[in-house]
Amino acid sequence: MAGFSGEGEEDDVEFHRINARVKQALATIYDPRSSNVHRNEATLYLDQQKTEADSPYRGVYLTSQTENSPVVRHYGLLLLEHLIKHKLGDCDTEQTTKLCSWIVQLAQNTTEQDAAFLRNKIAQLWAELAEQTWLTTWPDMDRSLLQLWQSSTVHQALVLHILETMSDEIFSTEDKTKDIREPALARACVEIVTSTDILVEESKQAQELAHLKSGSEGWYERLLAQLQSLISTSGSEQQDMIVKILSVLRSLLSWVTRAAIARSAGLPLFFECLKAPDVRIQMASVEVLHVIYHRRNLSSTLVSSLVSPAMSTQQISAFKSVRSSAEVDLEDLDETRYMFLKKFSEVMCGLGTIFLEHPSEIISTADVPAYVAFTLEILQDSSLVVSIPVLYLWTQLLASHQTLDHLLRPHISILLEICSRRTIRYEALPAQYEDDTIRFLNEDFEILPEKHAFVGNYRRFCSDIVERIVRQNPSDAMKHIIGQADGILQSVPEFERSLDRDRYESQSLYYSQIEAQAAVVTTAGKGYASWLKEQRADTGRVDQVHDQLLQDLESWCYKLLQMDIKDPNVLRRLLQLVLDITLAAFPTQSRFPLTICEKVLAYDLPEDSQSASYHEAIQELKYVSCRIVRKLAQKSTDVFMSVFPEFQQKINEVISRPNLDSRTKEDYKAVLFTIILRASTLNDQERDSRLHEMLEPTVAKWQDPQLTSAVSSFESFCKLLGLDQAAQYLFDNKAHSVQDWSDTTLDQHGQRVRDDLYEKPIKLPLVDTRALIGASSDKPLVGSAAYTCAKKQWRSAIPIILPNLLQLLAHVHAFSNPERFSSFPTEIQDIIQRSLVDRIWQSGISTESRDDFYIKVKGSKNTFEGLASAMRACIRTVRELCYWILHCMAPFEDAFYGHRDLPDALARALYEDAHVLSSHQFSILLKLSTALQECCPAESASYFLPPLLSGLFTQIDRKITAEWARLDSQATSANADEDALSQEMKSESIVRQLTNSAVNLIATLTKATDPQNASTLSPSHPAARRTALSNPQILEPLLLFLTHVLRVRDHRSCANAVKILLNQFLPEFKQSTAPAPNQNQTTSPHLDTSHATTASTSKNLGIDPHLSAQIRHFFSSDILKAAITSLHDGAFSDTHRDLASLIAGIIHTCVPPSSSSSSTNFNQHQDQDQDQVRTLLLSLPNMFPEKLDPALASIRSEMSERRQGRHVMQLLEGLRGVSIYEMGKLEQPGSAASRRVFGGKGGERSGVAARYTAAKDGGGGGGGGAGGMGMGMEVDEAGGGGGRVERGGSPVEGSIGQLFG
Repeated sequence: MAGFSGEGEEDDVEFHRINARVKQALATIYDPRSSNVHRNEATLYLDQQKTEADSPYRGVYLTSQTENSPVVRHYGLLLLEHLIKHKLGDCDTEQTTKLCSWIVQLAQNTTEQDAAFLRNKIAQLWAELAEQTWLTTWPDMDRSLLQLWQSSTVHQALVLHILETMSDEIFSTEDKTKDIREPALARACVEIVTSTDILVEESKQAQELAHLKSGSEGWYERLLAQLQSLISTSGSEQQDMIVKILSVLRSLLSWVTRAAIARSAGLPLFFECLKAPDVRIQMASVEVLHVIYHRRNLSSTLVSSLVSPAMSTQQISAFKSVRSSAEVDLEDLDETRYMFLKKFSEVMCGLGTIFLEHPSEIISTADVPAYVAFTLEILQDSSLVVSIPVLYLWTQLLASHQTLDHLLRPHISILLEICSRRTIRYEALPAQYEDDTIRFLNEDFEILPEKHAFVGNYRRFCSDIVERIVRQNPSDAMKHIIGQADGILQSVPEFERSLDRDRYESQSLYYSQIEAQAAVVTTAGKGYASWLKEQRADTGRVDQVHDQLLQDLESWCYKLLQMDIKDPNVLRRLLQLVLDITLAAFPTQSRFPLTICEKVLAYDLPEDSQSASYHEAIQELKYVSCRIVRKLAQKSTDVFMSVFPEFQQKINEVISRPNLDSRTKEDYKAVLFTIILRASTLNDQERDSRLHEMLEPTVAKWQDPQLTSAVSSFESFCKLLGLDQAAQYLFDNKAHSVQDWSDTTLDQHGQRVRDDLYEKPIKLPLVDTRALIGASSDKPLVGSAAYTCAKKQWRSAIPIILPNLLQLLAHVHAFSNPERFSSFPTEIQDIIQRSLVDRIWQSGISTESRDDFYIKVKGSKNTFEGLASAMRACIRTVRELCYWILHCMAPFEDAFYGHRDLPDALARALYEDAHVLSSHQFSILLKLSTALQECCPAESASYFLPPLLSGLFTQIDRKITAEWARLDSQATSANADEDALSQEMKSESIVRQLTNSAVNLIATLTKATDPQNASTLSPSHPAARRTALSNPQILEPLLLFLTHVLRVRDHRSCANAVKILLNQFLPEFKQSTAPAPNQNQTTSPHLDTSHATTASTSKNLGIDPHLSAQIRHFFSSDILKAAITSLHDGAFSDTHRDLASLIAGIIHTCVPPSSSSSSTNFNQHQDQDQDQVRTLLLSLPNMFPEKLDPALASIRSEMSERRQGRHVMQLLEGLRGVSIYEMGKLEQPGSAASRRVFGGKGGERSGVAARYTAAKDGGGGGGGGAGGMGMGMEVDEAGGGGGRVERGGSPVEGSIGQLFG
């Protein structure tokens, strides 16, 4: 094909007529008087011109005519861009060469009068064309660049733009779909940027030279020389050029060879630019330094040449001067200078990090003390954003204290002071409080959650520094920290005198300061505990330093306990501080915990305040006081046992207080149970007797016939908790016709109904059972004598508790199921469903602050909404208490798992109605399910896990696919208001978390045990994994769920699902060349065996060969379709590389080497299975055997997973980012073929699938329920079929499991 169509037709009338129409169309688009109809018609015409055969030459012609308007010339460049991006692969060598010459000609013809966007567009086209043709048909590209550079200042700016664009695209691009050209392009860039003498010295580089460079000088040296010539000038044009050169150097320096950096004179130039009066040059130079000092794996020579000059006395002084001149004024903030200060701080951090990696090469040639002092100066900046890089650096400096102790010790005091002061919770300070730090934070962060995350990280670094300092020098550091805390505590009496209980504020500046100092002392206690552990490990004993510190700490804690504090929040925080120090520092035989408990139990602050905040603070103090007593009793059990009668009397006195709630009373009783259980001074007989005596009343409550009767039916359960009365009250008062429930006040009867909802769950035996079993199953107890004793006590109690407990749990789940109320009037059904909608505050999404949210919730207590909140609280209390009790039963192993009839009953109670739970509630259920699976003993896994995990994965699949479908339907609504959008964002965030948690559970469950992860997995993990991978009852819903996740619009979940399928499933079911099984072999009655052709390669897992073959067939059909569908969806661009690797893995596993050949040694059924992948791929648009077969061969012959994925990306390049449904290549949802699971002939289904589709089968648009995969679960929220895939899309709409072509 000689040249492009249209070339040489400048005199053709039709050519100019079309050009005139193009100009008219552009004028129509940009004319504000044009109608939308005309503007759309013009746009369609211009788009059509891009596909015409003569569009390339037309583009050159329109751009070259300088008399054309910039808009017309820019459109001409767009025509060329369309060719380069979409049609270049169809051009022959002559056409490609001509195109390159056109781009060079356009670049040469640019002038200063051309619009900047035209020059930038030409540079962009040059870079894009070079990426695709430089190594083949444009080898003299660098010579053309050099000729441009030598032409004029305008052309130099153009070259700079080209170089920066190519560097960013080839080395720093975020495009995850780059093909195999990358390595060769990278080498070519290194060649033209680096001088020839350096390349020759690099022997490896010399062997790979492509001889693409023009001249011996590289662009790096060329740009430095130009910078040197401009740096002393003062003209605005020269300063603009300096900024541009520095910008290009910033991009190049991230990949330029280390030898080129070491041997160049660049560093002094960059330091000189820092002192420039133009802040733009300062900013550009600090960006360059940032790149240099954040490169890693530097050689000793390069380290010395880069770091030592920067740490010289003279340069540190220059740095101080530069930083001082860049100080900003908050009253008139200069954004560029402030950004410079932030970036400069990061440069200093990078400099220090390199020093820490190579101290010996630097310390003798640099002024390290001056540098350390300078970083401390930066650390004291009022802006936390400016100081945080060096704060992090100090955590690293202190970690290397063995070699740097003499440098750091002089600054420890001021460092502790800074960290102690900045440990304050800035986000919790009163709104009226403001200082420079707060003002900078408000300037830096507009989004509240981002600010909270930042200050949280800042506090974490401060705490890390405090802990490290105490570990290194416990005596001096603890004295300093305690002294600082005493300074704050001296002000307590003054604030106590001003305390007004009726106007109590839970968050005050006074409390925030107390809390900050308490946090610092707590962190110091952790550091002291770490030092103590190290001392004992090194010497087997502790010295007098420990004894003296212990005495000082005990005296100080006792002084805190003696203070007369009336503020409940301050008292709670100081008591928590005393507990933290005691647990960290004091030995178990110390009697100081008794002193603490005596003081804690004696506190009884007045509760006569009218302030709700004060009342809540009192309740929190009571809860924390009980927790403190429990923790201390667990630590020093024998000490408490020695005074048990007196201690028991104190506990009984506290329990008898009228204002103590039932839960806290039961928790105090559990403390006594804990002491008896753990005490080593009791013999087994006496311990058993006492524990049985304490446990018997609770067990007896579960045997109460009234309780058994009350939980025997759903109706009696609702009556038991008062839920029926609440619903009836709302119905009688016509709540169904009230728009805003928070506007309608409860009468006295309504308030009594509400109070009953809070009180009735507490009267159930759940509360005391939770307290006692929680005290019995603490993790530290497992394997001890106390654990054995507890297991003995609960062995007989568990069978008594479980029947009624599971009934409670089943009913409490069922309350959220609308089907349970189908016989009630529609109004009551609506009231109940409305009552179950949680009010949620979520960080980063809710439009109000958390405090405002809680104020609104508390303010609605006496309204219809308050009654609905009480209904939710009642249900939540029962549900979570049941969860907790089951969670605590699991560690008792065979005492819990040994009941053969339990798994089915437990699965029904947990999962029968689990799909109606909210996503947040399901996430809690998922945590319980994870614990039950991990605690299951190996000998019980085969019969206990199948019903449990099958129910879990079936319902989590149903739940998540329905939720994503609902989100998709909401996302299509164009009229959503701000509140609806906020609610959608909350829901999506929670669903994402739930999806990721479920995927992580599967990742852990199916992970192979090896020496690296053995310590993180439970001892029974191999048995659980073997059961999950070999039992079709578990395997089918598990794989269905993972398949659906491949179509979930969540990058993390999708990528993790790919890793699980690729690394933890495919290797276990890899195809072998074993002969077909004997026809007389026994087969599974639950799965179709038409595809059972080969043996499993994982015989140690006991996987049935027929099941293994079915799994491979499922991978080669449904999973492959899901992966390709997502690969072709632009919304999945972040996971394209992962999905390509999965497709390559399926090809490796399921496609035999002979798949591209017509000959085969396998029987007909084997042929059908093994050609599944090839047939499916051939059904894609523009996919032909001549293109596919070589690609399959390349993928199979390639051993690198990364290169396999690249081959897949190349193979599917033309379709990537296009919805397959738009191509018309998928069957519509609802077809019989789309509902087959693990094989099956025609419209038949496997036995497992049939079991799930018996109740409801796909009809209408729903198409097979959850994802068209034969699950038989209709999701009404999906809104019908159609196969539409948009943002928030869900596999529910049939995007998985459909046939291609």
